[in-house]
Amino acid sequence: MLMQTLAIFRDAYRELNHKKMFWIVLAISGLVVAAFGAVGINEQGLSVLWWQIDSGVFNTSLMSGGMFYKSLFAGLGVGVWLTWGATILAIISVSSLIPDFVAGGSIDLALSRPIGRVRLFMTKYLAGLLFVGLQVTVFTVASFLVIGIRGRVWEPGLLWCIPLVLLFFSYLYAVCALVGLVTRSTIAALLITMLVWLGVFGLHATESLFQEFRIRDEMRLAQLDKDIARAGENADRARRLENKKADITKSSKMVRNTHRALFGVMTVLPKTKETVGVLERILVSQADLDQLNRNNDSVPPIQFDPDDVQINMRELTKRMKQEERNRPLWWIIGTSVGFEAVVLGLACWIFAQRDF
Repeated sequence: MLMQTLAIFRDAYRELNHKKMFWIVLAISGLVVAAFGAVGINEQGLSVLWWQIDSGVFNTSLMSGGMFYKSLFAGLGVGVWLTWGATILAIISVSSLIPDFVAGGSIDLALSRPIGRVRLFMTKYLAGLLFVGLQVTVFTVASFLVIGIRGRVWEPGLLWCIPLVLLFFSYLYAVCALVGLVTRSTIAALLITMLVWLGVFGLHATESLFQEFRIRDEMRLAQLDKDIARAGENADRARRLENKKADITKSSKMVRNTHRALFGVMTVLPKTKETVGVLERILVSQADLDQLNRNNDSVPPIQFDPDDVQINMRELTKRMKQEERNRPLWWIIGTSVGFEAVVLGLACWIFAQRDF
């Protein structure tokens, strides 16, 4: 059984290596890590190689060197490169594994061997994940060394990037494998996976927007209560404020209901952005965020509201961030893994029942 599994992995590796995409992604990852090492922060501002960029705000008085590199790694290295650039290239690379495998000739040879169909399909699926696992491991270990040497912070929590990004990719690859099995088309598997990914991303963006609307309305209503209390015997002003409060209360109900519906839909779908966002919780503590906010206190808060109800936009951003960080891991990862299990279970059932 072990020899059969290793043979399937070796065959998948040869197929992926033949496309040279593994080495292309690895080379780009090396350039990203080198860019991390080239940028630094000091008491005067930022440094890029031997160039110094003086800044009165963005320097070590705002954040430490370790905090700077951890934020850079989580925001750009993981948030941009691994979860967008590297993922797109990885999906392009592995999208053909299942369609080519179930094509005439290849599948006949595999099924002629004494191996269970479910194990055969899952081994092929895991071989596709191996492509991403190796890439993320190399990138994370290299970043760990750069942050330790340049930022003088040896942060073992960086290594959580490996399982989290691999988990994030597995949600998408499960969809890719199912579509590739059903359609036997690499193009269809690639396009539909991309559409599902963009759909999930769009849903998250919309949910975040209505979350902001909901929290903003809560802050506006709280501010209006204070304004009404301060109005005192000014009956005209108190009446105008009461009318404004009634209007906001009515519209906020629709916002809350819409946000609740969007949140419910998100519950049954994979949380791609939130899964990767768990890494920020590990690397950047709430104490770090509070310290960063205190360092920003010298910057006057921006106040804006279309109805002239003054709210602190910095406080709004802080409350949104806290609410997102307080979402439980069972909701972020548990429900996403449940979605993946359903998709893979359906794919395994189809693979086991289909007469090739």
